[in-house]
Amino acid sequence: MPLRLYRQPDPSPPPVPGFEDAHRLWDPVHHRWTVRIVPGELFVTPHDESISTVLGTSLSVCMRDPVLRIGGMNHFILPIQIDEATGIVARDTKEALRYGRSVMERLLREVLKLGASRERLKAKMYGGSRHMQPAHGASESTIAFARRYLREQGVPVVAEKLGDGYPRRLMYFPSSGMALMERLPNRLVAAVAKREMQYVQSLIQPPAVGVANHVN
Repeated sequence: MPLRLYRQPDPSPPPVPGFEDAHRLWDPVHHRWTVRIVPGELFVTPHDESISTVLGTSLSVCMRDPVLRIGGMNHFILPIQIDEATGIVARDTKEALRYGRSVMERLLREVLKLGASRERLKAKMYGGSRHMQPAHGASESTIAFARRYLREQGVPVVAEKLGDGYPRRLMYFPSSGMALMERLPNRLVAAVAKREMQYVQSLIQPPAVGVANHVN
């Protein structure tokens, strides 16, 4: 049996202030550290590391300065009300939009704090499955909102992969701007949908204590 050589992990890059609790793992395939985020979180970095998440109905917006090779990514969906009797209905529109704006503003603000130039920023968008719970228009509303916000801020969307009916794993590399997507097997659909449903419920009834990179 041939010997297999494994590269030892590089030293973990220093954390960005406010993101000290980020969940970093060594990725032996791409030979760099990766930070995993879940619905409601974001991460920014000036280092050559990746950001990963699993998307269903929810959306991730990736933003970077291609000259300084810095950027970040969020993961969110506009909050919706869950009614056991009638299914899923839209929550108060103004409240939902306020939440979405706070998520996008936080990503923009944190990227600019790293030294990015607003005039150079580029964005990519991924996710927004239309055939998974808790969809029912939530994915379309979230995508439309994000596009409108980026247009208002003058940040062009240079790539996107949206819609379809399956969950996917997204890995984004702010240093290069590369994004990799992997379709997840059907057996994971229920688990992804359940996690996103719990996320939506947490927005309707926010927990008393949050984490540093969670947007309330």
